[in-house]
Amino acid sequence: MLILKGKLLSIIDKAIYKNDEGMPVTSKPKVQLLVQVKKKNQNLSHELYTLSVPENVFEQVKNKLNQEVEIQVSIFGNQKITFYGV
Repeated sequence: MLILKGKLLSIIDKAIYKNDEGMPVTSKPKVQLLVQVKKKNQNLSHELYTLSVPENVFEQVKNKLNQEVEIQVSIFGNQKITFYGV
């Protein structure tokens, strides 16, 4: 289990779009976290992550704008790591 901790900067509610067959599909809600990251040279910087999250996680954090939050995540990707909420 991985936990991503950062300041909640933005929330993005679910969106409805059409798939290839023209059927409506609802996306997951998303959150944007500003995360402090320690670089190889030990300097600190900030990185912005946009995470798709399940509805229950969205409900837990949506009223915590500009506050520190922790979100359980998984990762995927070959070159660049991509996080998503679980």
